[in-house]
Amino acid sequence: MINRWVVLYAYTYITQGWLRDYYNNTGGSKDNKVSNLGFAFCTDELRVDAKCFCSAENTTHPPRLEITYSTSFPINNMSFTYDPSRFNDENGLRFRTNCYAYAMRIIAENTGSENSYGLQPGELSNTPLSTPYTLNGIYQAVSADLAALGFQIQQTTASASVPSGWRKIAIAIDADSDFHFYVRHSDGTWSHKMGSDVARNLDANGVIIYDSNIETISNNYSKYENYSDGTMYVLINKGAILDFVNTTSSSPSIKTSERAGDTFIHSKPVSVGSTTSAKFDYGIENFQDVDFYKIVISTAGNYSFYTTGDTDTVGQLFSSTGTRLAYNDDNYDVNCRIDYNNLAAGTYFVKIHPYHLSNYGSYSFVVTKN
Repeated sequence: MINRWVVLYAYTYITQGWLRDYYNNTGGSKDNKVSNLGFAFCTDELRVDAKCFCSAENTTHPPRLEITYSTSFPINNMSFTYDPSRFNDENGLRFRTNCYAYAMRIIAENTGSENSYGLQPGELSNTPLSTPYTLNGIYQAVSADLAALGFQIQQTTASASVPSGWRKIAIAIDADSDFHFYVRHSDGTWSHKMGSDVARNLDANGVIIYDSNIETISNNYSKYENYSDGTMYVLINKGAILDFVNTTSSSPSIKTSERAGDTFIHSKPVSVGSTTSAKFDYGIENFQDVDFYKIVISTAGNYSFYTTGDTDTVGQLFSSTGTRLAYNDDNYDVNCRIDYNNLAAGTYFVKIHPYHLSNYGSYSFVVTKN
C-alpha cells in the first residue's frame, strides 16, 4: 500500500521545486537541477506515455496524479449544499429569510432593513399558529403552506434515509416561546438560520451539526435558547431551489414558474421547441439569481438558445461536462441569443443571468432547431 503522506510529501517537494525553478536551465544551482520529477495527467484510456508536466519534459518515472471526474452533471433539485454566502451578506438575502424561509428555500419579495421579513408557518395558507406551540400544530401549518404551493410533506425519523425526490427538515420547539427549523444537507450535516442572523452549520458552541447530534443540539442549543419540548423530522418534496414567493396575495404562489436552479445540478430540463416563462428572483449587491437549463439534443443540427422580454440577459452554452461553448450578451436588444451551427447530439446546459446585479425581472427562454 502506498503511504498517502509520502505521496503528499513528494508532490509538495515537486511543487516547491517548480517554484524555485529547479527544473530548467535558468534557475537554481547546478547541484539542485532535477530533471526526473513531474506530474503525469492521464485518463483511464491513456495510462502509457502520459504527458508529464515539467519544464525539462524528459521525466522517465513521474509520480502519478489521477483525477476521477464525472463526464456529465447529475440533475438533482433536492441536493442542498451548504453555501451560506448569499444568506449572510447584509446586501444579500440575510434580511429576507429566517429559519423557516431558509429551510423551505423561500425568499421574501420585499427588501429592507434588519428584521424586515420573517416567514411564519401557516402564513402562506392563512393557517395561524396558536400558543403554546406544539409539534403537531407546526406540522399542520407547514403542511398547509406546502399544499398551497403544490408540494407534499410527510413525517420521518432522525435516522431514516432520505428517499429520492425528498429533503429532510427538523422542527424543534420551546412550547412557551419559540420554534426553530434545521435543514439537512446531502453530506449528512445540518444548517439553520436564527431569524435575521447569519446561516450556519454550527450550534451556539461552535459544534458542527451532524445526523448524530442534531437532536441533542436542538434540545440544548445554548444556555439562552433551548428547544427541549420536542423535535420532529419531516420530508418535503420541495426542491432546494430558491423560490420567490408572493406573500401579499390571499392566494400565495411561487412567482416564478421555470423552477430553474442556480447551478448545473439544479438545472431545469427543457425540450427543443419549448418556450419557458421565467423570472430572476433576486438581483442585489454582490449576488444575483442565475437560471440553468438542461437540453437534450437528439439529432445534430443548427440550434438557437435565446431570451425574449424587457430584462437585460446574458446567456452561455455549456457542454455536458461544463465546457463553455458560446457566450452572448446583447443580440439586437437587451436579450441574449446563441446560434450554434452543427451542434452534435448530446446533453447541453444554458446559463441565463441578468446583466446588472440590480436588474431582475421576467423573461422567456426559447430553444429552437433551425
